[in-house]
Amino acid sequence: MAIISRSAILALIWFVILVLAFPAPVESDVTPMLTWGTVTVDGIQAPAGTMVEVYIGDTLGGSRAVTTPGQYGAVVVSGSDQLYGTPLVYKVDGVIAVKNGPDPGVFGLENQIVNLTVSACPASKVWEFTGPGYVPRHLPDAYFGEVVLADLDNVPWQIQGVYKFDDDLGGWLFWAPDAPGLTLTALQGGTMADYMVATVGACQWEIELN
Repeated sequence: MAIISRSAILALIWFVILVLAFPAPVESDVTPMLTWGTVTVDGIQAPAGTMVEVYIGDTLGGSRAVTTPGQYGAVVVSGSDQLYGTPLVYKVDGVIAVKNGPDPGVFGLENQIVNLTVSACPASKVWEFTGPGYVPRHLPDAYFGEVVLADLDNVPWQIQGVYKFDDDLGGWLFWAPDAPGLTLTALQGGTMADYMVATVGACQWEIELN
């Protein structure tokens, strides 16, 4: 029977200790980068809660909700090293954004500052009414401006008034054409307010969104 020397046993023990203490590095081809910048929708700072998604080509690399109005990031974008140089596609609430630099917005080792603009809102909104009644309506969710009711000059005669419940006051604000004592002065986007419209008949009311 072969006899293992004491020195050989000690050498084996040290080898095991070194292997356990310094394991071989695990190779990974997934590399993250950061991207951040400003974000506006139709010229208005995107509000908190707006979702910014960053795609590496067609693959979602990362996403983050806006917490400070008009700014997003930093979004952690992860992808394979093989995708270096692939253009990043930015979406704001699902709408593809225009990249305005200062960095080009491509996937790689360098972090990217990319300012975004989105035009997601139509020039006008048509409220259609099929008959008399009180009908709930709202402006597009992508609209972040406000429509001053006193500036509207194309209100159909069938429209008798617009109402909005104010949680702080615990009551209704109202607007009506040529009425005194108005408490509702402007309409806001659908993410900010809903309205009840009083009409005496069928009509279409086109509201210009500035």
